[in-house]
Amino acid sequence: MTVRTLFTALRELHARTVVAPKLSDSKSRAEYADSGTLKADGTVRGKVTGMVSQRLKRTFLNFAGAVFLVTGVAKIWLLFDPSRALDTSDPVFGYSFRFLAAGVGIVEVITSGFCFFDRRPMFGVGLVAWLTSNILLYRMLLVLFDWKLPCQCLGSLTGRLPFSPRTANTITGCLLISLVVGSYALLCWLGTSQKERASPQSSEAVKD
Repeated sequence: MTVRTLFTALRELHARTVVAPKLSDSKSRAEYADSGTLKADGTVRGKVTGMVSQRLKRTFLNFAGAVFLVTGVAKIWLLFDPSRALDTSDPVFGYSFRFLAAGVGIVEVITSGFCFFDRRPMFGVGLVAWLTSNILLYRMLLVLFDWKLPCQCLGSLTGRLPFSPRTANTITGCLLISLVVGSYALLCWLGTSQKERASPQSSEAVKD
């Protein structure tokens, strides 16, 4: 048997065992088409999820930024309020409510700036989660210390609203809880969407 005959036999064997099934097997073609469809569907689904998550994030951050801007400025304005009640020391830190509220107000105004202008994927939402968690913890400590007076969460706006301070305290409490829950839920959503967008790219890199 010559070398040419051996090469021809090997090529025919390769065509029968490898090439022919790939071209003739309809099941293989269907599976290949299905895998391509699934890949395309996963890519489209990842893009849609990313667009929805970005829109939710921007809406939430605009809302949180507006809340922090209003409440922060109102707290800072307490520095110029002549009321003697604001000079009372709070039971948690021992500072007067006037300066404590003003300090928190400055932090809230800075946070509102990050909410409006920061473009990092999760920094703004994480900052909202951190700040609202600390404020919620402070209000829980006030309850633990059996503090009866309403929290000065609205600052100088409390006495200018058309309802009682206790009603304003309840409204701000509900608003605070909504920001806490919303920020942590959005962090989970953003983390999941980033993993979904990264998984197709990592699988393609492995294949390559």
